[in-house]
Amino acid sequence: MRIPPSFAALATIVIGVTVAPLVSAQPATAALPPATPSDPPAATAPSPSPAPAEPGAESVPAPASPAEAASASGPAPAALAPGPASVAPASVPASAPPPVAPPPGPASTPPATQTATEKPPDTRRSLGLGYKIGNGIGFLGGDVIIAPIDHVALDFQASYATWGDATGYGLAPALQLQLNPGPKSTPYLGVGLQYAHMTLDNVTGSGTGFFANLGYEWRSASGLGLLLGGGVQYLQEVSATDGTTTITAGGEAHVNLEVGVRYMFI
Repeated sequence: MRIPPSFAALATIVIGVTVAPLVSAQPATAALPPATPSDPPAATAPSPSPAPAEPGAESVPAPASPAEAASASGPAPAALAPGPASVAPASVPASAPPPVAPPPGPASTPPATQTATEKPPDTRRSLGLGYKIGNGIGFLGGDVIIAPIDHVALDFQASYATWGDATGYGLAPALQLQLNPGPKSTPYLGVGLQYAHMTLDNVTGSGTGFFANLGYEWRSASGLGLLLGGGVQYLQEVSATDGTTTITAGGEAHVNLEVGVRYMFI
């Protein structure tokens, strides 16, 4: 029996379409990994055989089974072994206020800073009285001392004086410049003026002069002091007469001496 050529060509097409899917699926089935003893072997569902194609119709490949798709994509990645449990660090509440340093107390202040800001007590005294002799006006006198500022003092001396039978008084204001301030003992320089007035019966006479001294004053914290100085003095000539007797004083330069004891109370 002779097969017509058209039927032979159609049979060739049908066989090619039917066998091609089976040949392409065979390598995927061989790539399945071997099953481990712990895992049961997966059951492979039989793939349905393709239905015979009708003459003249194109053959469509059947969809792959889930097992075939899994084996085609390769072995599944191994699960990571669980590591040691990590401990979360303790968190500080966001609402907690930052620690506040305590304020420094009096003990934290250096003693040197405290002593540097403290002023020493003011022990300077500005007013005093004393007993004073010399400066060409006699030996029975006293003085008033005024010290408005450091290193400077004003000394107002007054004295009762006698010149033979004549009597009178003398004044000797002076300016003293002192080396050391306050209650410290100090050397000094004094310059001043003289005024002398004498009386003989009803006759009077007067004269003026000047003096300069260098000396030293010893002082104590209680305000008591001792003054000792010497220098030169000149009093112009002063005379008084009652018609029979004439008294004359001054008229030439002399060595001068001053001595005083004083107490500064204010």
